[in-house]
Amino acid sequence: MTRAEIPLAMTFDFDGTILESEKLARRCFLATCNEVYGADVAIYNRCVGTSQVHTDGIKRAGFGPKFLFEATLAHSAHLDEQEIATTPIALKEGISDLLA
Repeated sequence: MTRAEIPLAMTFDFDGTILESEKLARRCFLATCNEVYGADVAIYNRCVGTSQVHTDGIKRAGFGPKFLFEATLAHSAHLDEQEIATTPIALKEGISDLLA
């Protein structure tokens, strides 16, 4: 790589790219859904990497008309915040070397 080809800057999305947040998000979402609808990891897995709009559609289709998207998201976020307050989110494997 020549000097001219070396990037001057890079942009990273922390959530799921730098931080290992996906496992925490999955755990909190499934705990929330298990309380109300019955946990279904297949529905969650179809949502990974999609937009909020697509995620909403996937969950509504998977859980049916009883699915309360906003309330479920709020409760899942609450569980997420509780866990983050006591347990730091780990860095993704290899990110320290990449950033160095």
